[in-house]
Amino acid sequence: MRRTPISGFIFKSALAGILLCSSTISAEAKDKVIEGTTYSYNCREGLWKSKIIGRGVNDKDWITIERLEELSGARQVNVRNDIEKSCQSSSLISKAKRAFGADCELASDSFDPRNWQIDYASRFNAYGNKYLIFAIRYGDGSRKLCLSKNNFRDNSPIETPGRSLFLHNIERQAGSSVIEYEYHSGNGWGYEVKKYRLDFSDPERPSFSVVDSWIHQL
Repeated sequence: MRRTPISGFIFKSALAGILLCSSTISAEAKDKVIEGTTYSYNCREGLWKSKIIGRGVNDKDWITIERLEELSGARQVNVRNDIEKSCQSSSLISKAKRAFGADCELASDSFDPRNWQIDYASRFNAYGNKYLIFAIRYGDGSRKLCLSKNNFRDNSPIETPGRSLFLHNIERQAGSSVIEYEYHSGNGWGYEVKKYRLDFSDPERPSFSVVDSWIHQL
């Protein structure tokens, strides 16, 4: 499939705001999903998904608006405004975001600032089963990778290499069960960053490999 440049892709997404409509994809979770021409947005989780594959964007990935802006290099003002108006119009969204525990378990169906919150999700199939890989984020910016077999109801943590929870730029390779992410030991500068590839061809026994490394500089 030919990839659309990210700049043109984001521009089209911004223009799609006037065409937004709403639908509910999960009666149990009561999620309201805004469906635009080129993107979808989950009001409850605060996650955005493209309908057009662009550089660094997978059409199966749900990411935050902040991550979208990192990829595009520009603040998405029109998209933010359209999303805010459309999400506020829903009576189904009483409280935003689910809350998760430290072992990826679903702690609550409503927001709790003392718990972990989801900020990335991507679905894939393996061995005839449907899986969801997702990242939960704590208030200090640390993240954990999790695997779900039943739409957030049967979750387990993914044991990543190293002790640090600073994981960034999580992306799934289009059309595959391979995740790539950046790992580092802390904040500041002068530390080593490693880019890992996580292969879920066998979801019960994921494999890790280092594909790149560098020293972080400001």
